[in-house]
Amino acid sequence: MAGNSIILHRAPVSIKKSKATLDSVLSTVERGFADLEGKMDRGFAAVADDITDIKSKMATKEDLADLRREMATKDDIKLWVSLY
Repeated sequence: MAGNSIILHRAPVSIKKSKATLDSVLSTVERGFADLEGKMDRGFAAVADDITDIKSKMATKEDLADLRREMATKDDIKLWVSLY
């Protein structure tokens, strides 16, 4: 069996080139835009969810003002240090 080889030949495939009609181009473009629009909608929804999540955890101006009122000033600390 040595020296025997099998050679497979592939039949030529004819590819028929069709001319694109205006309707087929329009259809392709419309599908592309619909796909893009869907991706953009999902992307914007994800960003909106992220913003909502951040806002729910973020301190408000009033929270910061309350914190500032509760914090000791430098003068307060100097007074306490001088007392002890």
